Amino acid sequence: MDYRLTYFGFPSVLEGYSDASWITNMEDHSSTSGWVFRLGGGAICWASKKQTCITNSTMESEFVALAAAGKEAERLRNLIYEIPLWPKPVSPISIRCDSAATLANAYSQEKLPFPAQKYRQYGTLLSPHYEEAVVSQFLDQFAESVDLIGRIVEDERDAYRNQLRVQVSRAAEIFTCLRSNKQMMRRNVMAYLRNCGYNAAVCKTKWESSGGLSGGSYEFVDVVRGDSASRYVVDLDFAAEFAIARPARSYECLLQRLPRIYVGTAEELRQILRAASNAARWSMKCGGLILPPWRKHRFMQSKWLGPYRRTTSLISSAANRSNGVKCRAVGFDAAANGGRLVFPAAARTR
Repeated sequence: MDYRLTYFGFPSVLEGYSDASWITNMEDHSSTSGWVFRLGGGAICWASKKQTCITNSTMESEFVALAAAGKEAERLRNLIYEIPLWPKPVSPISIRCDSAATLANAYSQEKLPFPAQKYRQYGTLLSPHYEEAVVSQFLDQFAESVDLIGRIVEDERDAYRNQLRVQVSRAAEIFTCLRSNKQMMRRNVMAYLRNCGYNAAVCKTKWESSGGLSGGSYEFVDVVRGDSASRYVVDLDFAAEFAIARPARSYECLLQRLPRIYVGTAEELRQILRAASNAARWSMKCGGLILPPWRKHRFMQSKWLGPYRRTTSLISSAANRSNGVKCRAVGFDAAANGGRLVFPAAARTR
């Protein structure tokens, strides 16, 4: 297939697009600026260059890119002035940027950092229509994510999941005194579910660092349905795993839709993770912050959907290795049974 630039002769207004990629070179911690200018429906000038200064945030790198694009816009404007047949005066050149934080600071009346002052020096303007479009896209993304999470959480067509939710809620209420010890609470809830006949276990995921993914481990409860081998994830403090610094108001609305105790299938969880991770990225970008590695989509997927090992032991391996410390499971009928959870010899599997 052949590719080519096509020009239509309209619009006869020069417009530019600017973007930056923060710290793309890990050797010297430099960022990359990029811009393209269009005229007559096609591109007439474009570039991608390494920035010569070190920036401390994505917003600063965006301002540096805008400053470089402003210099190019000034050169193109002077070139247009030299064309005899070009209508005068030349229309203002708009440079469009996709960073909500950069746009907000560019229009602010407060003193701006050096790159922003330098950008204003060249007299180019950000398009207010594009700013509205970015904000509108930002809000639309949040609305779609909130609606998707709401539909998944409120769906009651799965009778097995509905009953499992009831049992998990009862167990969480019984062992609410153990909320400060999440590990012990998970294992007691798992034991309660097994006593109710569910094939429940404490599930531990563990993954290594690779390709920008930070290594880590995580524990939750899972239940395997016997008649279909479907796997249900049970997390007793689910919403807290999505908290971020300085969340946007729209992201706070999304957090309110997330259940504190999650019970659902792995596929439903996959959809929630994708929607919530995208919303977190947008929220951090709006505030001029970088999404931390432990809130990125790949990391969140690894926590619940990565390689895992199941165990039905009431005492964790770490507690077992402790020297001179006797551990016991705390649960219902503890006083009547010498402080131990008692279960039938053979548990049913639903």
